[in-house]
Amino acid sequence: IGSGSGGGVAANLLNKKYEVGIFEKGSYGNGEINNETFGYHNFYDTNGIQQTRGYKVLLLAGKGIGGGTSINWTTSLRTPDKILSEWDTLTGQGNYFNSNEFKNSMDYVCSELNVDETNNKIPQKEVKLAEGLKLNNLNYKIIPRNTINDDCTESGFSTFGRYDESINSSNKVWFSEDKFNPENIFNDTNIQSLVISNGRATHIKVENNGTLYKVKVDKVVLAAGSLNTPKILLDSGYKNKHLGQNLKLHPVSGVAGKFSEEQKPWAGSMQGIYSDDNLFLKDNYGYLLEGLPMHPSLFFPFFPNNQDKFDDFVESYNFWSGGIVLTSDTSSGSIINKNPQHLWDYNLNDSDHSNLLHGIENLVRANYLAGAEEIMVAASPTMHWKKSSNENIEEFINIIRAIKNEPFRILLGSAHQMGTARINPNPEHGVVDLDGKVHGLENVYIVDASTFPRCSGVNPMISIQSMSHFLMSKI
Repeated sequence: IGSGSGGGVAANLLNKKYEVGIFEKGSYGNGEINNETFGYHNFYDTNGIQQTRGYKVLLLAGKGIGGGTSINWTTSLRTPDKILSEWDTLTGQGNYFNSNEFKNSMDYVCSELNVDETNNKIPQKEVKLAEGLKLNNLNYKIIPRNTINDDCTESGFSTFGRYDESINSSNKVWFSEDKFNPENIFNDTNIQSLVISNGRATHIKVENNGTLYKVKVDKVVLAAGSLNTPKILLDSGYKNKHLGQNLKLHPVSGVAGKFSEEQKPWAGSMQGIYSDDNLFLKDNYGYLLEGLPMHPSLFFPFFPNNQDKFDDFVESYNFWSGGIVLTSDTSSGSIINKNPQHLWDYNLNDSDHSNLLHGIENLVRANYLAGAEEIMVAASPTMHWKKSSNENIEEFINIIRAIKNEPFRILLGSAHQMGTARINPNPEHGVVDLDGKVHGLENVYIVDASTFPRCSGVNPMISIQSMSHFLMSKI
């Protein structure tokens, strides 16, 4: 159930032993270079407009054949050893995740996806960011990508459902027609619930084109994503106090700089560089700094520019470039299970807020040192520094440091939802056991990011696929 990062790997592995059906509530990509409106309406859950209660974090989650792998930014980072070790600590294990076996799964996934730094280069929109990070005494690295070669650098609109053939998405690598019977892929099919009897799932209830079906099953592998997997189980009558809890989001906010040279903020590879210097800033938590593709639907809502005439702001669009702070969060959210659409609650704690501000400060300094004429911070109202105003940059940074940890003060987004059915051998502490099997159900498994004991700390695509391979290899 679900065809994204976790579901694709699981279908590929299990198809060698079982008759496997893939049920996906989204559609196939249309192969076109789509505009943003079409992309968000067709390939993002809830049309890309769902927000959490509390801190109003915008939740972006893929919906379509291939799930998030078909629309993501191709950033392919391995799960750091420190995170794997903490997963072990949180589950009471010794070298279970931080083991050769799990790392072999990562090696296999990265090999199949052709993950490599040579598939990327610094795009024009991130040259200034790279220069500024270096001047700010921060290291940066080229982001490895899951593309077939280094030619796939003009991939900016693949995030709106183009299904670029150069990108090794799940539908291309794990269940392409030469590996999987396309008649066993059921798109536009919404899973309502599982039928559970005597500790087993006997059927799944599905809806397709307005018709309801009951499909008999031997095993169920849930990979509907951290936002949807919990609802399916809750609506099936399954109970576990951790189900739908412990939501991690990697909350993101950004900084934009305007330069005298044209930046083309939408062009080139989606992300070229990142810095992990502060990933473990305090108690194994911190943040990443990454380049930001700024299509208009991201740029103008997050940096609305409250100072200048909007027409003038639009005219200056090509001269802006951006970067994001991706926060490795200790904060948690939880499900509000309503019908038909469930909601999520999330509040940012003081520690994560402090790390986020630390990252924003570093991005501001990087833009300033690289020669930005203007700098904007995605706060409410927008914080806007102009070189022409003669405002001291340190005074501007002091204002940033003073931002209170309150809803609406910093504009937040999330493309990484994790942890809502976390793994633990004890049902008193988690939802699935160490094999990914749901506690109390003998034939239901979960292989998406909801199993993570804590957030992955880095973009989770490789972590999800590695976890799925690691768990499904045991069946």
